[in-house]
Amino acid sequence: MNLHCQTLLALAIVSITLGIFTVRLFMPKKKSGCGKGCDCGKS
Repeated sequence: MNLHCQTLLALAIVSITLGIFTVRLFMPKKKSGCGKGCDCGKS
């Protein structure tokens, strides 16, 4: 694999990772708790 292909592959991996982090940052947070009366914060 030559240097040009390695550079493109590294940039693709970094771009995918940044995209995943960005999506996870802006997704609404899920509330924890089961709703079974165990006093875990969800009724």
